[in-house]
Amino acid sequence: MSVTHLHSLSTLSDTDDAPIFIMGIMPRSGTNFLHRLLCQHPVCGAINTTPVREDYVLHHGYWLSTFTKRLKWQWGHWGADSDFVAPLSSNIGVGISNFLSNLTEAKRFVTKTPSVANIDSFFEFFPHAKLLIIVRDGRSVVASGMSGFGWNFETASREWAKASRSILKFEKNNQQFKDRFKIVRYESLNVNTVDVLNDVFDFLALDAGQYDFEAALDTPIYGSSYMKEEGDKVTWTPKEKDTELVAKNRWDSWSNFEHQRFNRLAGKELKQLGYEPAETSVSFVQGCKHALLDYTVNARRTKSLLFKAAKAGARTFRKELRGESQSKVNLKK
Repeated sequence: MSVTHLHSLSTLSDTDDAPIFIMGIMPRSGTNFLHRLLCQHPVCGAINTTPVREDYVLHHGYWLSTFTKRLKWQWGHWGADSDFVAPLSSNIGVGISNFLSNLTEAKRFVTKTPSVANIDSFFEFFPHAKLLIIVRDGRSVVASGMSGFGWNFETASREWAKASRSILKFEKNNQQFKDRFKIVRYESLNVNTVDVLNDVFDFLALDAGQYDFEAALDTPIYGSSYMKEEGDKVTWTPKEKDTELVAKNRWDSWSNFEHQRFNRLAGKELKQLGYEPAETSVSFVQGCKHALLDYTVNARRTKSLLFKAAKAGARTFRKELRGESQSKVNLKK
């Protein structure tokens, strides 16, 4: 059975009009910094109004993907194939893009999210957008989060490694879109701001001649974990950039064991993203300690996952009892 394929809705497909999405490997990775720099270009505009400071569209995109997959399954009973359903996701993306573009009067909106969750589906929903992925040395990310927001070393290190793997997988699997996404290193952006911005502008098809680079170099710091107000709280009040502070490694004060631990949890990913892990030697006793810690953390995570699965199963069971389940019902049973 053949089905006439639908045409996609109009999209922002021209390079000079393409929406600009920024995804940070994690919070504390420089997402805000890159966003502020780009929004100083006269063609670009921020959508960070009070209710939408960060879009988190793909962070919660699992539900969008599930929605399209369920419809593909349902429509498949009547002959719909993958080519028929494919435009659905991009048309959903058009709706999201139109919503976000209405939050600014600029020609091109710039939106950000300090997360790469579900990044693998980015071009499924936004095939005509431009994507900037900002990465930062995992040790600096973890140290900043611990200092400013009380992060747990173990959890943050594991999450950084997980996010790194998502980016590396995305890069490998999306070479056909290599002209539509770019990875930016926070450290390079900080130290070689003009060169990196020129490279980014070329990628985004933005005229660098319209940009005030001197003003960009004076862009203040917001939300630093190391430039706090009284009460030791992170402040979003702009602070003058401290060159020495910018150049300092946040993890200089880490113990040898902490470096060992980070290398064990995220050293492979650190190297794959172009950073050099600290050289450490692990004694037999330290190795046993790491193994015990691995076992304890993994056991705790497994228990948590089993608890969540049980809760989800209970919810599904209650829906079945109430007749609210959306699953296909076998009426012969």
